[in-house]
Amino acid sequence: MERAQPFGRAGKKARVKTEKAGMDLTFLILVLLLLSIGLIMLFSASYAYAYYHDGNSFYYISRQLFFAIVGVIMMLIISRIDYHILHRLALPIFAGTIFLLIFALVFPYRSDAKRWINLGFTTFQPSELAKFALVVLFAHLISINYEKMKDPKYGVWPFLGIMGVIALLMLLEPHLSGTILIVSIGIVMMFVGGTDIKWFMLGGGLLIGGIIVMVLIPGVVEYAESRFIYWINPWDAPQGAGYQTIQSLYAIGSG
Repeated sequence: MERAQPFGRAGKKARVKTEKAGMDLTFLILVLLLLSIGLIMLFSASYAYAYYHDGNSFYYISRQLFFAIVGVIMMLIISRIDYHILHRLALPIFAGTIFLLIFALVFPYRSDAKRWINLGFTTFQPSELAKFALVVLFAHLISINYEKMKDPKYGVWPFLGIMGVIALLMLLEPHLSGTILIVSIGIVMMFVGGTDIKWFMLGGGLLIGGIIVMVLIPGVVEYAESRFIYWINPWDAPQGAGYQTIQSLYAIGSG
């Protein structure tokens, strides 16, 4: 036991150095490294297009670099705030997100969807805020009901209701991929939070049944069906629903 004490003190000193001023320096370095790689990849993929179409090879990278710097500054500022405050902000953030999702439906269609709020100098997608709002509210509910998560009254119905409201508003936009992502995040949090496994088995069965219905009865979910069809063969509508998939293939092909 006596030999373990120096090791313990050494370990503590190492943690103090790593988490200087309450910050995990290892994690910070990894985040900045990933950000740098992303910026380099963006510049590599966009400089030729920016030069020919905008007359400035740095058009896209300069904008993204500005947002990256602002994001890092905001990240450092927010890291100094006690995250427990999110318990009190969970419901206001969720309510604000619902309001913005409804507000987005008022704006004109853009690319056959109503996902964006025009701020004048840029546009904003409330669905991006919805991801954060869902995580914060779910974490809040799981924290206060952790020992009751096996009870569907606490571990199933509130979460399904929250996901249902967000998913419905996003489907009205429509934003199918975002809806799938939101629901996936919610399901993972419910699983980690301790919801009874039988509810995931039931949900999986209903999902499979829904997919079968969509396949066997064409037109039941027309928008989702069209997205699936053009994902399989985007060349049927190269300037329409298949455009993004084709551009992704071009990007992969050109490295």
